[in-house]
Amino acid sequence: MPNMVPDVSEDEDYVPVLPSTRSQLTVPIARENRVVGIIGLESDQLNGFDLEDLNFVVRLADHAAVSITNAQLYEEVKRANQYKSEFVSIVAHELKLPMTSIKGYSDLLAMGAAGQPTEGQLQFLNIIRSNVERMNTLVSDLLDISRIETGRLKLEMRPVEMPLVVEETLRTLRKHIEDKQQALLIDVPANLPKVMGDKSRLIQVLANLVSNAYKYTPSGGSITRPDRAGCFG
Repeated sequence: MPNMVPDVSEDEDYVPVLPSTRSQLTVPIARENRVVGIIGLESDQLNGFDLEDLNFVVRLADHAAVSITNAQLYEEVKRANQYKSEFVSIVAHELKLPMTSIKGYSDLLAMGAAGQPTEGQLQFLNIIRSNVERMNTLVSDLLDISRIETGRLKLEMRPVEMPLVVEETLRTLRKHIEDKQQALLIDVPANLPKVMGDKSRLIQVLANLVSNAYKYTPSGGSITRPDRAGCFG
């Protein structure tokens, strides 16, 4: 409860902040029945505070309670996001090792390291490798999110030839497009100038675009640049 003391000398247990203190006004900063702080004012005059002062400080304490609570919640959210980013980073790194092992052994089996595989076995191995690549992409995306949230994402900016970016992007996606019997139409000007950018990130962005294109283009359709309506053909 707010407390206004006109003469602190009447309280033998009172310890003033300043020796000259004669009166005091104390108002708790409370939020949801929990005291989060105190506003204490002292005066070198007897009866230094009146009801107007008390009402003003009470209103000030109400505003301060909201601000302090919001600041505390913000810090808690920041800590929670930090813990989440650290957890995602650890999980992503832990997943990398078994995925590398799965991909390596499936490649060895496909090459006949344990005997020449049958056509059916090769099909199963291709499915395994395809899903490992998909998981690897998901894990890389998780790591990127973690790096962005923690401010550790670095871009290596340098002149990049976009035709090479297109070529490297399609190298890993062409098989998926062929499996759906889709036609991929490429239109890259021969005199296209270099652009400043991070080559690996440009490949990542373009791969996401092409990946969405072949996923949502019907089998037997064609993939090219967006038409005027903004849709892939």
